Amino acid sequence: MEHPIYGQIIVDLIINSRQDADNFVKQVEENCTKPLNALTDGLHFHTVEGNDEQTLDQIGERLEKKGFLVR
Repeated sequence: MEHPIYGQIIVDLIINSRQDADNFVKQVEENCTKPLNALTDGLHFHTVEGNDEQTLDQIGERLEKKGFLVR
């Protein structure tokens, strides 16, 4: 995330599974925390890693179909 005063802010979420993602969403909801897109008008970046190119291609296709991928 780019902040006008602090510059680039980077946080490692380390979400490796669907269960990790579900737990992350649950923590956000339980702590009444605003998601990152609420702070950035919807535009922010994530680094996605995968075990191989095929996995990364599948992830990219799914993100694009959902409208989450900006190129």
